[in-house]
Amino acid sequence: MSGQGEPTTPPAGGPPSSTPPPSEPPAGGGGTPPATPPAQPDDYAEIKAALAAERKKTGDLEKKLGDIAAANMTEREKELAQAKADAKAEGAAEERRKLGKSIAVEAFRSAAAGKLANVDAVVGRLDMAQFCGDDGEVDRAAITKAVDELAPAAAPAGRGLEGFPAGVRQSAPSEDDWLGTAARRGTPG
Repeated sequence: MSGQGEPTTPPAGGPPSSTPPPSEPPAGGGGTPPATPPAQPDDYAEIKAALAAERKKTGDLEKKLGDIAAANMTEREKELAQAKADAKAEGAAEERRKLGKSIAVEAFRSAAAGKLANVDAVVGRLDMAQFCGDDGEVDRAAITKAVDELAPAAAPAGRGLEGFPAGVRQSAPSEDDWLGTAARRGTPG
């Protein structure tokens, strides 16, 4: 007797059948569509509510498990757990301070743009931690005050840097500058 899923025997004298029996679906997965229709909008709300309830239940169970584990800990295990928590908190605080220092550097560069000649040299010599709190917050008012203190007094109007008058600077022609001399005369030399 031939059951479902067993190959059928061809009639005597005929070639073996390479097609599956008509009761079996094709091997490619094509066949009848699934019996359940796709979720409808009202089904979505129900599924979402059920998921939220499961997440709450899981969270409650994890908290209970943590409480039971804490109750069964020895003093040494409790001290170790506290030390781990303290180290994790200190590491997070250190990361906030590092980030705050890098933000302070960029804020200082921004505030000093156009006011200080060599901002990189100043940034390299200042401790940027003085502009950051322990929480990593940057004190922008302190940065602005520091830049204003470090910036030289504004140059008088119409004057160049360091008291030199503004204008084009040309050096006096030298005797061995034959190319410059020829260019000024307009004739080949």
